[in-house]
Amino acid sequence: MQILNTIATQDCGACLKDLARRVGLPSSTTHRLLTTLESERYVTFDNKTLHWSIGPEAVKVANSFQEDGGETVSTDTIDAR
Repeated sequence: MQILNTIATQDCGACLKDLARRVGLPSSTTHRLLTTLESERYVTFDNKTLHWSIGPEAVKVANSFQEDGGETVSTDTIDAR
């Protein structure tokens, strides 16, 4: 969750090195976790910018939370698949 929370605070996504530093994990561990999240579409990777962003599944969860809890959630993402 810390990785997702960190990505969510970045307007244009975040690079691996910055994410690893911010969550306090080695880059290799952070990358492994990101690729797992990517396989489930919770994050996406932009090959041009080399940045990780919130993916469509994370948006679904946020929207579900908003519908169930009445909280305000901002969810903007592009599904490139």
